[in-house]
Amino acid sequence: MKRIVSLFAAIAAIGIVGGANAADMPTKTPVKAAPVVAPAYNWTGFYIGAVGSYGWGDAQHCQHNITAFAECDASFPQTNLTGWQGGATVGYNWQWTTWVFGIEGDWSWGKLSGSSPSTTTFGCIAPAGVAGCFTDIKSTATIRGRVGWAFDRFLPYVTAGVAWNKLEASMGAVTVSSGDTTKASFVAGAGLEYAVWQNLSAKVEYLYISKVGDLTYDNGAACGPATPCYAHVGAINEVRFGLNYRFTGL
Repeated sequence: MKRIVSLFAAIAAIGIVGGANAADMPTKTPVKAAPVVAPAYNWTGFYIGAVGSYGWGDAQHCQHNITAFAECDASFPQTNLTGWQGGATVGYNWQWTTWVFGIEGDWSWGKLSGSSPSTTTFGCIAPAGVAGCFTDIKSTATIRGRVGWAFDRFLPYVTAGVAWNKLEASMGAVTVSSGDTTKASFVAGAGLEYAVWQNLSAKVEYLYISKVGDLTYDNGAACGPATPCYAHVGAINEVRFGLNYRFTGL
């Protein structure tokens, strides 16, 4: 009997010591879950949008000999072209790692216009004090490739391609003669696009359209068939603002 009592006493003592040691053990801090990191924005996919632009450039009216065509010299009337255009955009982007490759087309309407008076070397058939040589760009369309480097929702890019400008020129405050044509030119520029929401992005870009070209608009009514009148239009600069709706992407 004494042995049994001694055995129970030893077991009880072990339990008390073990409980005390367990109470002295440090409490284990729960492991916090890793924060959820949102996936990077994906620029791949089709988009459509609207674009508005302000443009400026220069033009000149003069005569030329049809057997020795040459650009106008500085003595002929100068025309500064300025104005606004607005239109639509469609495009597609493909993102590979942080590179974004795309193709974009757009068509804008409006008017970049300017007028100039007669000079001592060229008559614009206008009443005294009224400008009589007119130059207008009525619409601009471009097809361009784009290459950008994505910083999540920010996309700086460069772009280049072909631009088509509808050019009109006329002479006389009351039109004596006029003509129009469409000219193709090289266009290049750069821009920045930002994904405002999942499917909506906003952009601003600068485009440089190289020399638009020449338009002979009178070869008899005022200038004579041997020395027709024409308008020479140089480079056009445009600052554009746009909103795009993206059909795919995160």
